[in-house]
Amino acid sequence: MKNKTLDYTLVLKLVIPLMLLLLLASYQLAFKRTWESYRTYTLLKEQGLGTDRLSVSPVYTLARIKKVDELYRRFRVDTLAWKNTLWNSAAGLAQKYACTINAYPPVKTVLYNEQQFYRQAMGFNGEFGNLQQLLHELSYLKNIGVLSGITYVKKPREKQLMLNVELLALPDKD
Repeated sequence: MKNKTLDYTLVLKLVIPLMLLLLLASYQLAFKRTWESYRTYTLLKEQGLGTDRLSVSPVYTLARIKKVDELYRRFRVDTLAWKNTLWNSAAGLAQKYACTINAYPPVKTVLYNEQQFYRQAMGFNGEFGNLQQLLHELSYLKNIGVLSGITYVKKPREKQLMLNVELLALPDKD
């Protein structure tokens, strides 16, 4: 090799091994992973072709219907005994958590999209921690309705809070 000139015969001899090395590296780094991904995709696509012909399992449907019915049953109330049951439960919880009941207005009937609900408001006085525990336990009682509104009111210079709770209930049609 002369100074500042390139011997093309040496370059021509190295081109083929360099091209093979470059092709092998590109296959390993890009083409091999792409080909494996494509094979996996076609395999999964072939396996998934039958899914549109599947029907919904009757056992699964019945289980879902049962769960929804249980949820509705929790909020359905006997219209004649509901107010009495609610009063007894609230009074017991108020006594348990050292709170007082300060409001218990009459039940109101609410009509929404041809569905009838009963709305009952209640007011409690007490310390914040006790009211929180009372509210937590009240929310888990069955057949008293669902908590639809909760507000805390604290008057200036008073230690006790006032908790206003609104309950909605579905009338039992059985």
